[in-house]
Amino acid sequence: MKMLLNLAVLMLGLMTAIPALATGLLIPTQRGMPPLAIKYHRAEVRIKDRVAVTKVDQVFKNHTNQVLEGTYIFPLPPGATVSDFYLYMNGKKTKGEVLERNRARNIYEGIVRQMKDPALLEYLGRDLFKCRVYPIPRRGELRIQIEFSQIMPYEGGVVKYSYPMRTDRASSRTMKDFTMSVNIESKTPIKTIYSPTHRIYHRKKNDHHATAGFEKSAALLDRDFDLFYTVSDKEVGLNLLTYRDAGEPGFFLLMASPKSEYRDNEIIGKRITFVVDTSGSMSGKKMRHAKKAIQYCLSKLNSDDLFNVIRFSTDVESFRKKPVSASSENIQRAQNFVKRMEAAGGTAIDEALRKALAGHVKSTEPNLVVFMTDGHPTVGETGPKRIVKNTARANKVGARIFVFGVGAEVNTKLLDRVSGENQGDSTYVKPNHDIEQTLAGFYDKVSHPVLSGLELDFGTIHAYDVLPKRLPDLFKGGQVIMIGRYRDDGHSALTLLGRSGKEKKKFVFEGKFPKRAGDNDFIPRLWATRKIGYLLENIRLGGEKRELVNEVISLSKRYGIVTPYTSYLVTEDTPQVAQTRPPRRDRPLQKRPAPPPRPTVSTRPGWGRDGAGRGASGGVAVDSVEMEAPASKASPSRKSAERRRNKARSQAKVFAKKAGKSMAEESGADAVSLSAAIKDMRQAQAPRDEDDEISGIRYVAGRSFSYRNGAWTDLSFKKGMKVLKVKYLGKAFFLLVAKSSFLKNVFALGERVIVVVGKNRAIEILPDGRDSIPESEMKPYLP
Repeated sequence: MKMLLNLAVLMLGLMTAIPALATGLLIPTQRGMPPLAIKYHRAEVRIKDRVAVTKVDQVFKNHTNQVLEGTYIFPLPPGATVSDFYLYMNGKKTKGEVLERNRARNIYEGIVRQMKDPALLEYLGRDLFKCRVYPIPRRGELRIQIEFSQIMPYEGGVVKYSYPMRTDRASSRTMKDFTMSVNIESKTPIKTIYSPTHRIYHRKKNDHHATAGFEKSAALLDRDFDLFYTVSDKEVGLNLLTYRDAGEPGFFLLMASPKSEYRDNEIIGKRITFVVDTSGSMSGKKMRHAKKAIQYCLSKLNSDDLFNVIRFSTDVESFRKKPVSASSENIQRAQNFVKRMEAAGGTAIDEALRKALAGHVKSTEPNLVVFMTDGHPTVGETGPKRIVKNTARANKVGARIFVFGVGAEVNTKLLDRVSGENQGDSTYVKPNHDIEQTLAGFYDKVSHPVLSGLELDFGTIHAYDVLPKRLPDLFKGGQVIMIGRYRDDGHSALTLLGRSGKEKKKFVFEGKFPKRAGDNDFIPRLWATRKIGYLLENIRLGGEKRELVNEVISLSKRYGIVTPYTSYLVTEDTPQVAQTRPPRRDRPLQKRPAPPPRPTVSTRPGWGRDGAGRGASGGVAVDSVEMEAPASKASPSRKSAERRRNKARSQAKVFAKKAGKSMAEESGADAVSLSAAIKDMRQAQAPRDEDDEISGIRYVAGRSFSYRNGAWTDLSFKKGMKVLKVKYLGKAFFLLVAKSSFLKNVFALGERVIVVVGKNRAIEILPDGRDSIPESEMKPYLP
């Protein structure tokens, strides 16, 4: 313990080069050396009936010409037990030790005090793994592997796995990849798999086995990895998560998923029509890929399906007058029909849609229309409003229309309204992307419908602002995430209604909506992201209305979400973000006066052209202020970064004038990008990296904080509140941290924080606050 505390003392003055304080940290003992950079970090998790075994593989990089000695520490998840540790030095296996939470607390507090960085506060109360490491080869790498096991918490059919990977306030990145893979095995059938922290890939192999994970290069280590999965013996699982502050309406998230294994007679036959644009602009590669895509879908039809294929250019031609059974003979004839398609003529979108919908006459089965085009309507009815009305009139059975736009010269507003008002969705494929792969991926998800026409009754609970507004169908292997708000509290019967073919089905679940719930604080921000996406879609397709724009701005600022209307949120006094760089010429980094912050700007993907910042006519957003470690002269990469910053700053100056134009555009790269970005928000299931990086607002423990006058300030703070001023890293500071997990997470923001803790009370953390405060005086300020 003494060695590690001494190591922490050596870290003073290194505030311009502090890397990750979680996911495993390797601290050199040599004076002036920052913790070593992480080359890659890989975690493999195997879960069997709530028991998780996690194997961690890390490689650290020594950028110096010195052989180093260091100490490796790893914050363990709650209840975790280290089962193995691998570190081979000179052919010998080195052992480490696990420090229980009380001994570990002294080490955590010592590092926080001496480094003057509160990032490790989050892990106070956890056990700590520690090991001495020598030698660390010069200009070399060191590989460390650790394995630990834990029993995961379970409540209401929901299992939660957590992995510590949050970094310090510098938001460090891995040099290469961060990879997380999870294999789940459960005796009780697995239903929904969901991560509120990261965008994951997941697949259920069957009812009892599933996989999930993600891989990211130069991964930003700014949040722990959380994974929820639900289990249920029912045909459809419905599970509830809630969050609620005292005295405020609550937030809920519902996860619905069917079983994975179905007999053939349990799969509903669907009626599906494929509509393909064969106008002249589709010639060449686009036509070849489109034909392959349709042929793939035809080859995957189920025996109970009814289908048709329609091609349109100047005229409209159907494979058959109405959908036919998916017999092998009909499928082969349809394949030949597709092979004969040639690109020529104009674009009769209106007639093609009406003819496709004429074949859908029964509402007791899933009705799907897949519509592919690369252009504007040029033949017959060409007015977008009239086409939308004609489509609605022809869609008598509520068929879902899924649109695939090819290239940038499509009328995105027309196509988005056609899909949006007909319970479908729009996907846009760049000309150089594989149309076949995109459409095949979509069809694989919808090929086996199991429940259609879904409706949810909340019973005695008053639910509102529920998104999506209309529930999609449930497909084999799929899941639905519904999020919203509630006013009442207590237990309520949740009733899910749907149809399986002609049979009506009803599923009843018990839901608990509490008066106060402190877990799952990710839900409010996720709800706000989806709500903003819904509002932006209404603005884009229906025109700007002041009340809608005001609501977007209000939600954006409160929850720190980047939008076309609130992209320049970071002010000049935003705190510096240190970027870890290796020491130069083996010299220790010296403590230097911090340079004035330099605002850098980045383009929110989708708000600008192709999401990469080129020609961004809408959506230039200010990034976190960046302060690089001292260097003798600018490197080519730094010069290039400076050029990008200068260009982005000039774009930011004209953004406000162009925001309205961007929302009004119907076609072109900007319109396609914007449509995709809004769809991403409407369907969000996890935080977007860019919101934390460039919004200038931090969302912690269900609260939003903006940087004002040198302090991270709770957005609900108002002048006139009674404020308890507490010294940063003083006795009262650590006493509050020990008594409140909420304050522990909030205080990790930095050395100056203002947080509201009651109706008219707040705590301010600052360097010259009170060191010792009687517990009786402190008690009213404990949330």
